Amino acid sequence: MEYRKLPHGKYGEKLSVLGLGMGGIQKCPDTEIEQVIRTA
Repeated sequence: MEYRKLPHGKYGEKLSVLGLGMGGIQKCPDTEIEQVIRTA
């Protein structure tokens, strides 16, 4: 996994290059949310 350091962080946080957009997922049933996360 490739990581990149945040440009504006005083603690040197690093985030993975790949991510999973989860906007609006809170409207889905819990079982569907779990399935999406496990699949990812």
